[in-house]
Amino acid sequence: MKLINSFFLFLFVLANLEYMDACTIITVSNGKVILAGNNEDWQNPNTKIWFYPSSANEYGRVCWGFDKAFDFAEGGMNDQGLFIDANALDETGWKADPNKPNISSSTVDYILAHCATVEEVVDLFKRYNVNLLAGGKFPVADAKGDATVIEWGQGKLQFIKRIGCYQISTNFVQSNYLPKDYSCDRYKIAEKILSSTDEVSIDLVRSVLSATANEFFFPTIYSTICDLKHKKIYLYNFHNFEEAFVIDLSEELVQGKHAFDIPSLFQVKTQGALLFDKYRIKSGKEELLKIINDKGIEDAIEQFYKFKDDQFREIRKIDVRQSEINDLGFLLLKEGRLEEAIVIFKLNVSEHPDSWNVYDSLGEAYFKNGDIELAVENYKKSLELNPQSSNAREILKRIGKEN
Repeated sequence: MKLINSFFLFLFVLANLEYMDACTIITVSNGKVILAGNNEDWQNPNTKIWFYPSSANEYGRVCWGFDKAFDFAEGGMNDQGLFIDANALDETGWKADPNKPNISSSTVDYILAHCATVEEVVDLFKRYNVNLLAGGKFPVADAKGDATVIEWGQGKLQFIKRIGCYQISTNFVQSNYLPKDYSCDRYKIAEKILSSTDEVSIDLVRSVLSATANEFFFPTIYSTICDLKHKKIYLYNFHNFEEAFVIDLSEELVQGKHAFDIPSLFQVKTQGALLFDKYRIKSGKEELLKIINDKGIEDAIEQFYKFKDDQFREIRKIDVRQSEINDLGFLLLKEGRLEEAIVIFKLNVSEHPDSWNVYDSLGEAYFKNGDIELAVENYKKSLELNPQSSNAREILKRIGKEN
């Protein structure tokens, strides 16, 4: 048994040598064929794809993500042929510009709803604070054939325009390095394939996504290939590139607002997917929510510490990182369970006292609960740890307690 545990521990360490949120995104174009491909690498198999029909003020669009449809979009394409997705990064140093407004909703969804071209997306990034630039970058492409990676590098907003037929985006800040110094293996693999041919096709993009797919505890959960001219999506589940679910966006949008669980669209669940379900690191948010619903908040807090202690004995079975607990708090907040949300956010503060974000979240919960003094106290602490926190500053101004 000890030998087996050691083996799986080795696999876990090996899997985490790369970014745990690793994703590979490419765009290719020869003027006639314009494609964008994405591997979404993560530990959550609860994947969703959802559709918004067009309205007077918004373009029709398809989005994809995790856990809950019509919520936070990881990526998508709209009925104008605009594609956008995101790569997670280590902290980039981005700070909000106090002279710019913030995008208050899901960044990807907002862009797909209001932009038709790469040029319009670039203009939006110049005019708004996009908070996700603090830990991510955005490859975008359009039906005209333009493509750009938008990131924060060398202390400023960077727009890396595609030169030639292809562009690759993985989990590092490209503008911080010379091309000869790029060290990401997935980037090198993609470049080797793309630079060896003048072909632009679905098969080419699929071969790149297949070659760069991740395994182990943070595998490629789903993949997409978007045909930007014909508004079609080729969807793959758990890096099984033998079975594609093809979506005609125009046909889907006439069905109105609706969503699917991505795994339900496929006939075959591969052995790799079955093993992942059995051995995967489970979401602390999901596991603790079950306990809250079944036994109450006190039992959930007690179980949190058991989950946490278990990580130091052998392989981490339950993810109880700061982000998981923060997500749980906001889930409870959305459901109107304010007291329980406050308890969860307080737990996160006690575990991560040097994080500005946990105080910002607790401040929001107190504010919504009408505890203004406690909200002010936590927003001020968040601002103290991160003077560029635009959200804390705006809330404090609103209630007249910034100073």
